[in-house]
Amino acid sequence: MGKNTMILTDKASVDDSKALNAFLNGEPPIPNAAQILQDLIQKKGIVKRWSNTDFNNLHYVRSDGATVNLFRVTDVTKAQATEISKALDLIDKWNIARFGKVVERVLGIKLRKRWF
Repeated sequence: MGKNTMILTDKASVDDSKALNAFLNGEPPIPNAAQILQDLIQKKGIVKRWSNTDFNNLHYVRSDGATVNLFRVTDVTKAQATEISKALDLIDKWNIARFGKVVERVLGIKLRKRWF
């Protein structure tokens, strides 16, 4: 794992219902999407993460109450996803570059191409 790792991202305003629905109902499906949608409508800041072991992906949803971001890290084991999640919990100021640096540090790789 790690040779073909990529970071894929998506972003939507919590006020854009069309974008939110596309975001939450995309593939692969987001677990508990209905509850996440309710939290977003209420403009709650949220952090949700889950691993999809069928596809070796880590998914990370983060919202500050105004914007919601989805990050997907491909080609990672469940153990690697757990380590990435632990390291992400330590980030205080969020942006995609920091997210990518955490992934690179935890996996001990340099991403060939940054998808952000």
